[in-house]
Amino acid sequence: MTVLSPMTENDFNTFLNEEIAGYAESNVKSGRWSADTAMAQSKGELDRLLPQGLATPDHYFYRILGHDSESVGILWWAVVELAGVRSAFIYEIRVHEAFRRQGHAKRAIQALEPIVHERGMKRLGLHVFAYNEGAQALYRSLGFEVTSLNMLKTLGG
Repeated sequence: MTVLSPMTENDFNTFLNEEIAGYAESNVKSGRWSADTAMAQSKGELDRLLPQGLATPDHYFYRILGHDSESVGILWWAVVELAGVRSAFIYEIRVHEAFRRQGHAKRAIQALEPIVHERGMKRLGLHVFAYNEGAQALYRSLGFEVTSLNMLKTLGG
């Protein structure tokens, strides 16, 4: 069983520090950012998205709980406008390493869908880095479809 439980302020502070580092690492790994500036860019992005931290309107933060109410990961989503439609957007879903490949992410998204639907939204979006093939397979299995694709070519010299 997987349950979504709202984050506390302490949970959020831990999440934010991990998120800054993780988002910086993902952007460097994908070739979007330089390692020299990635942490500052990541912090700037999160400061822009979450000016009021945990209390930022229309942003929702959950701990993903597994068996025995053990914390197995986190889920952050927000209300956004996608193609002119009020929608939900998953900014982050992360399962702690020890709990991966056990279905927690899939069940967390399935638990999120009725929450989003009850709030009147009919669309759920997310972003996934191209190198994360496992996540892409998970999202496709849940019915997500690719809506855009960024490409990059590194030139020699």
